[in-house]
Amino acid sequence: MGEVLNLTGGLAFFLYGMHLCAEALKSGSNRSVQRVLEKMVHGRIRGTFFGIGMTMLTQSSSATSVIALSMVNTSLITLAESAPILLGGAIGTSFTVQLISFRIAEYALLPVFFGIILILFSGSERWKLAGSVFLGFGLIFFGMEMMSLAVEPLISNPAVPEAMAWLADRPVLAFLSVTIFTAIIQSSGAMIGLLISFSVAGSGHSPHDLLSVLFPMILGANVGTCITAFLAGIGTRREARRVAVLQLVLRLVAVILVWPVSGFFVNLILLVSGSDAPRAIANAHTLFNVAATLALLPFIGILTGFVRRLMPAKGDDNEYVSVSLDDNLASAPALALAGVQRELVRMAGLAGQQARDTILAFFGAGNGKIWQQIENGDTRIDRMYLAISEFINRVLGQRTTRAIRTIGERQFVCAASLESIADIAVKNILPLAKKYARTGEPFSQAGQNEILELHTKVVEALVRLEDALVTPEKSDWQGLVAECEEISQLVDTMRLHHLSRLVSGERGSSETSVIHLDLIESLRRMENGIKHIASLHTVPQEAA
Repeated sequence: MGEVLNLTGGLAFFLYGMHLCAEALKSGSNRSVQRVLEKMVHGRIRGTFFGIGMTMLTQSSSATSVIALSMVNTSLITLAESAPILLGGAIGTSFTVQLISFRIAEYALLPVFFGIILILFSGSERWKLAGSVFLGFGLIFFGMEMMSLAVEPLISNPAVPEAMAWLADRPVLAFLSVTIFTAIIQSSGAMIGLLISFSVAGSGHSPHDLLSVLFPMILGANVGTCITAFLAGIGTRREARRVAVLQLVLRLVAVILVWPVSGFFVNLILLVSGSDAPRAIANAHTLFNVAATLALLPFIGILTGFVRRLMPAKGDDNEYVSVSLDDNLASAPALALAGVQRELVRMAGLAGQQARDTILAFFGAGNGKIWQQIENGDTRIDRMYLAISEFINRVLGQRTTRAIRTIGERQFVCAASLESIADIAVKNILPLAKKYARTGEPFSQAGQNEILELHTKVVEALVRLEDALVTPEKSDWQGLVAECEEISQLVDTMRLHHLSRLVSGERGSSETSVIHLDLIESLRRMENGIKHIASLHTVPQEAA
């Protein structure tokens, strides 16, 4: 009974250590890292290295598959572009397995000690995150040591050779059982770690016999980890759900290719690893995934087409992706906020369309249709603002760096300002347009020309804002602030011109005076919203 408790306790430490490392590394991932990784998602070779790097960062190939699924769900990459990321993720998970195989568990409590010291006594958020990484790695190796000690009495039992011989004759059963167990714990790294624990405890058995029995289990661990992507795909678009199927197809095809030559593969691994069984298991896991990636990369197009035939097109394949926010990315703050930034660009575009429509509400034909269009646009932007604000709150509700928090808070204010700009169109300018239509009196020609000029400048500022939000770090925000100040001065000048026309007795100006003044003031309020966003980006920001 004690051995079972130690085994389950060791596995719990191992899983929690991996979770702690992943959460700390994702929380601390900064904008510069995120920008480098974003450039690597396109192309087979770059996508493969992206998958390797992301898995080493998160300590989880399952997390990488979820990120790939999320990118497809938000149309950041295509289904075919996700395949190299999935293959690279399988290689990346070997990093932890290789570390485990060096059997440094006797030093496990040293990083645990330093990790706890940093968490408890450091005043810097970055050092606290570093402490979590140290603590996580220490718990991984401490859990490994517990599992090794727990299985030693079990595997030394005289019945073990008989069980090994029985499993050696039934490799399919060994493969399926480990596939199911890995799907339950959702970690191929933990499963491989458990197999290494068995090999450490079973050092009295032939390395060849051990690896021959455990090799189908290694393959099963690689397949079982696909369950995470299927769970993450619930509620996403059909194209994103295909990513989970594609990952399963890639892993199964790799298993089918290597299964007939598994005896040769085992001999090759032992030739490289010698008599060290733990190293042999780690090397088998690594070389299997490297070989699978090299073999399958040229056939990604064929495999992607096969997945599409398995999951034929339906209506949502052609739907426009209205939101760039994905809950699966919320635990990776830098990537999550990059999705928010893309949504802010789209929100600025919709606000710009609202501003363009306002002039048609006054001077365009078919005013009723334009009025309805402005009202519908406002509803859409309101929903977008609600989604963005809730998503940012979810991202910032977890532990992250101060720099990431600053970016999220700035994005929150930016979204609120864009929503206010859209509100001005529907709550202030649209009622003026309806009132203008009821009066039946046109603006004076001079007044109308001024309104058109002011409106054009505000729309141009919104277009410039949208462009600036695409690459906020490289944009001329000071220039946009200056442009907004010129618009504000123009409004002051127009007010004086309008009052001069009133004094001179122009009939059009007197009949529509209130509407005219309220309209140019509403356009000034739009300009103020743009300037507020631009001013936010001129404030020096702590490096992420």
